[in-house]
Amino acid sequence: MVIEENQDVFGGAVNLCARVVGLANPGQILTTRQAVEALSPFQKSTCRKLHSTSVKGKTEKISVFEVIWKQDQGLTVVGSGPPTLDPPRLHSLKLSHQGPAWVLNEDRQTLSIGREPDNDLTVAAVKVSRHHAKIFLRGGKFILFDKSANGTYLLDEQRPEMLLRREELVLSGRGRIGLGQSVAECGEETISYESTTDTVLFVKAH
Repeated sequence: MVIEENQDVFGGAVNLCARVVGLANPGQILTTRQAVEALSPFQKSTCRKLHSTSVKGKTEKISVFEVIWKQDQGLTVVGSGPPTLDPPRLHSLKLSHQGPAWVLNEDRQTLSIGREPDNDLTVAAVKVSRHHAKIFLRGGKFILFDKSANGTYLLDEQRPEMLLRREELVLSGRGRIGLGQSVAECGEETISYESTTDTVLFVKAH
């Protein structure tokens, strides 16, 4: 509940927000269980529980979660399980569609995909948005980020086909990408990708 009075706001939601903000370090994103439960499965996978804390006006403690939006060597491991190795860091990415090819690396780190000709890679299909998706380098990994109306489909060796809607995913292993419709429906517009053991990721038209 939020109460507005004299151009200011009060109430339980305000107290909760202030408490969570006060716990966050610079550059850190914190939220509550209720917010995490409203996220998509993929977005939930980027969150981890930290601890519980008391909030003014609430009898029970609330659980605080951290949203992991970047990976670096300074990330503190929570829990008592054994440490896990980060995925191989990728240094270059080759992307091609019906002939032309692009290479992403430290010198060129982003590539835009969509129906409009101002994109780096233009895919002129009816279900492809004008500015559909972007692939970029972050923390040594190549990220596929969907910006479209119909979503971006990804099918790889390790899991069933996934639909990204305004979400991002690390490209690894081997698989295929469909813009605006499933991989099976994309036909010649399907994009195939493959990461190699020497940390170079190649992407080519199927």
